[in-house]
Amino acid sequence: MTVRSKMYAICVIVFAQCFASCLPERSAKFSTQYSADSHIARGMEYYSEYCIRCHGDGAGDHIHPALTITPKLGSPTALARVILHGQAGLHSPQSLMPAMPEIPDEEISALIVYLGATFGGYNYEYLDVLEIVGDVRTESR
Repeated sequence: MTVRSKMYAICVIVFAQCFASCLPERSAKFSTQYSADSHIARGMEYYSEYCIRCHGDGAGDHIHPALTITPKLGSPTALARVILHGQAGLHSPQSLMPAMPEIPDEEISALIVYLGATFGGYNYEYLDVLEIVGDVRTESR
């Protein structure tokens, strides 16, 4: 990685941290939409905790892909792989989805249920997704 790339990465991180200061308003907006379904509601909380700093409302920007158009929404397995193992540079050379293996399977599963319902219109079953996440966590890369 060149010095210029490192500096750009630092700027992106600083921007994301500054952007996070406006997030409570977005979280409040999301919190009323899916209160009836507990898995989606929990997934929404985890989205606010783990994802919103970079992905915001899911619309995308010049660094982060729009969550509404990613083909990975159609596959809980693909989403679990990206969350657990990360992904680099598909949207732009600066984009990097960090691996987050420290997130428990139950939280990742609720997050995938939320992502599918909110950004893709999919109705994933939580217990099926939980099994998929466990399988992805144990598979070799």
